[in-house]
Amino acid sequence: MKPDSLTIRVATYNLGGGLNGHDDGDGDGDSRLIKQIDLIKALNVDLLGLQGATWGVNRKRRVEDVAQELGMNYWTLAHSPFYGCNIAVFVRQNDQLSVTKQRALGGPPWVHAHVHIQLKVPCHPPRLHFMVGHAPSSPTMRLAEAEMMAEYQHLPVIYACDFSAPALGEHPDVTGVDTSTVTRHLDYRPAKELAAAGLSTSARTATAARPWGTAH
Repeated sequence: MKPDSLTIRVATYNLGGGLNGHDDGDGDGDSRLIKQIDLIKALNVDLLGLQGATWGVNRKRRVEDVAQELGMNYWTLAHSPFYGCNIAVFVRQNDQLSVTKQRALGGPPWVHAHVHIQLKVPCHPPRLHFMVGHAPSSPTMRLAEAEMMAEYQHLPVIYACDFSAPALGEHPDVTGVDTSTVTRHLDYRPAKELAAAGLSTSARTATAARPWGTAH
């Protein structure tokens, strides 16, 4: 008998150069890698998007190692032409959650990449869509990426993206932060665009979701 609801645990994390698995000269490259993996593993998520996966020429081996450590049986890595800030996506597939299709979009308006994973969830006949992105610090390009999400407003979507900008209702403490940084990042326009597309936002617009059936 198929369950009539399913809880899906989702996380997104900007590595900021973390999980690179190499020593940057201070001798703590491997220890940082282990700490990052342990932190993410403790969340026990089903869907995971990682931004800033700057893993260089060893990126394929690195993403496979990370998937194994996290117990994820599906992974994909989308190349970013911008400083190698690749996007890695992981899925913990099981009888109730499986990948049916995936694609990675590059080029304008996506500065890094846009990963689109289609998922089969038996208790919810329409396919669920898990999308992962990484918007740049440029206010103009950041807004353009948010605006593109309107193209998916007819789909049940979970969107995991680091916009480097606050969510609606969030008011970060900018005490001591220089004016230019505040001007570039205290930008609510992406969150407003996502809301207009029917997506509710949270945590610096890092994650967004549209209500869909009984799954949550």
